[in-house]
Amino acid sequence: MEVSVNSEILSTLNNSIKSLLSNPEIFAIIIAVVIAFISKMYLGSSDFKSFNQTLGETILYTFLAFIIISNSVKYLFGIEIVTTISDILTNNPLIEIDILKESDIKNDSLVRKEKKVKFSDKNEVFHIKGNNFQYKDATPVCKAYGAKLATYDQVENAYNNGAEFCEYGWSDDQLALFPTQKKTWNDMQKGNSKVVNTCGRPGVNGGYIENPNVRFGVNCYGVKPDISKKEKCMMTSTGFYENPEAKVETARTNYWESRLSELIVSPFNENKWNKM
Repeated sequence: MEVSVNSEILSTLNNSIKSLLSNPEIFAIIIAVVIAFISKMYLGSSDFKSFNQTLGETILYTFLAFIIISNSVKYLFGIEIVTTISDILTNNPLIEIDILKESDIKNDSLVRKEKKVKFSDKNEVFHIKGNNFQYKDATPVCKAYGAKLATYDQVENAYNNGAEFCEYGWSDDQLALFPTQKKTWNDMQKGNSKVVNTCGRPGVNGGYIENPNVRFGVNCYGVKPDISKKEKCMMTSTGFYENPEAKVETARTNYWESRLSELIVSPFNENKWNKM
């Protein structure tokens, strides 16, 4: 029995295969699938894999899956997904995803940026000023900002990145901490004796506070809120930080200034009010 094959069908099929293989998206998908298949055969499915091996497989398969999905979307819908990863070795890695759509205008190929999505760890230590909070208040205050109470390591990391606020803040594990930069400390040593030790020593100051009822500020860890007009004014007008002891003295001074009319001042002697 003879089977006749239409040459036009073979030619069309051949052209279709060539067209698919010459398409970079299809070629990338095929290569990714082949690599995934070979990796699966080579690595096997043992239940006794090390942590590093499991982690490596997860990264590999995630990368291959992204290649397959992104190239499929570009081939089917003409939408290209471009991913850029930066600052990967820092505490704030940034992943940028650009979604590009191709459209033809006046026979010219126009690539128009449709959307950019950024994923970044914007969490940081931020300090709530004012000696108004007991330790039991600290966690709820941070939660009100959508954050959590900062740990010692987080405060130390903030110090390493330039943070300082020269005011004790409740932190996790009932610690009261504040960081001070070396440059600020050096500048204070050049001032008058009243500000030499205003902000403690360079580094992370403070430690465990046995009494949880002492009132301090609060150190939170999360996404810091946008600066308000009042905070911006304070930031631009403040020179050296005022230390906790100075704040207590200032508060006492303000208290007695408001009550001067209640105080009695003695005369210079029984005949004169003053020496003049």
